Amino acid sequence: MNIGRSRHICTAFILAAFFTIDICAQRWIKLGEGQQANISGMALVSRQDRVKKLIVVHDNKKKRQLRVSIVTLTDGQTPTMTPLKWLSDDIPIDLEAVTAIPERLNEFIAFESVGSAYHIKLDINAASVNVMRTFEVPMIPKGADFEAFAVQKIGGKLIAIWADRGASERPATIFWALLDLNKDSLSKIGWTTFRVPFPEKDVRHISDLKVDPTGAVFVTSASDPGDDGPYSSAVYNAGSITVGRDKITFTQTTALTPLFRFQANKIEALELIPGAGMIFGTDDENLGAGIFLP
Repeated sequence: MNIGRSRHICTAFILAAFFTIDICAQRWIKLGEGQQANISGMALVSRQDRVKKLIVVHDNKKKRQLRVSIVTLTDGQTPTMTPLKWLSDDIPIDLEAVTAIPERLNEFIAFESVGSAYHIKLDINAASVNVMRTFEVPMIPKGADFEAFAVQKIGGKLIAIWADRGASERPATIFWALLDLNKDSLSKIGWTTFRVPFPEKDVRHISDLKVDPTGAVFVTSASDPGDDGPYSSAVYNAGSITVGRDKITFTQTTALTPLFRFQANKIEALELIPGAGMIFGTDDENLGAGIFLP
């Protein structure tokens, strides 16, 4: 990945009253070489003093290849990535997203491109994750290729939102539902199509997605012309989720404008850090992985 070629708009934004981002203060850092180290999803594990830890997933497909890692971000130091053991015979083929489960310490949902969800438990000391349960999302469209799955507590209810990435002429599809982890069930399901104005060619309209506690939905979009690029990406406030007594509603932003625009990286991972901003991870294929820090 050519870090020196990364460019971005130099502006400050206030997003959904959740955080303020000064894009000028952020930077790309190389995190791994080659396709096996690439990052396809990330979620915050912990944040203490000067140290943040993220769990990241990799979209590797062969049995002995890496599936999950811990990225440690220490102020003033180079980020590190530590492989984790996947303690289950049920090995995912193509992990594309991971999300923390609110109010459940070290519990996450990792999401596969075919629509399979893995409820996992992280053991930091043992450098491992264990699969607690698995389930599949409903209403899987023919030819779907999922790249995003997020969970957030909104209005006192646990909401899941996930997305098929779409393609240049085919819009992405965003789904949302009430999530019951005790039954591994999704109910009150809604959906809508979604298309971005940038990138314009070889587009994945949604390459990752996260939701903040107010219900604001943020997505990344990416251009992927092949394993050697050139890549481009953008970040959008896609809309908002509201939760009523009997209905969950997604209201899409009427005029999509990129909050970030990048010309040299394929962003496939997004996380929201309260009070600090957004962190992005890349799957730049043969060019390796990078991370964008606040």
